[in-house]
Amino acid sequence: VATPHIPTDVAFELTTLRPYYEQWLDAHGGRTAVGVTRVDQRRFRGLVRLLEAYAEGREIDSPEWNRDVPLPQFVRWSADDLKAFYLEARMQQRPGASFQELNGWLWSGTALSNLLRAVRDRMRAQGDPKLDAIAFGVAR
Repeated sequence: VATPHIPTDVAFELTTLRPYYEQWLDAHGGRTAVGVTRVDQRRFRGLVRLLEAYAEGREIDSPEWNRDVPLPQFVRWSADDLKAFYLEARMQQRPGASFQELNGWLWSGTALSNLLRAVRDRMRAQGDPKLDAIAFGVAR
């Protein structure tokens, strides 16, 4: 049995899903679970770069980050928006997919899942119970 190919470039992966997400919007009258960051989905590559920098412990210099929101909370919201984007795109691709199939794909078949786990691990490594709680929302 061949192992499925899991992409490694989250920004490229996101771009390949965009047409499906936009079809989802059209099919659902613009309704979406995306939007907690208030960043337009066409700028989500910036959210990916922000999460990559956070996971690697680099300085965050992102125009997408709303500085009125503490960075850990914005990181969580970014993760939430990206997960919603991915799942809505996937539901458009596979309208009959079950909840388990969708989550299995998200957490086992995407580059995003690896990035979210890296973000979670960095938060947990800080030893701060507040960050631990936020990390739980990023990836379990």
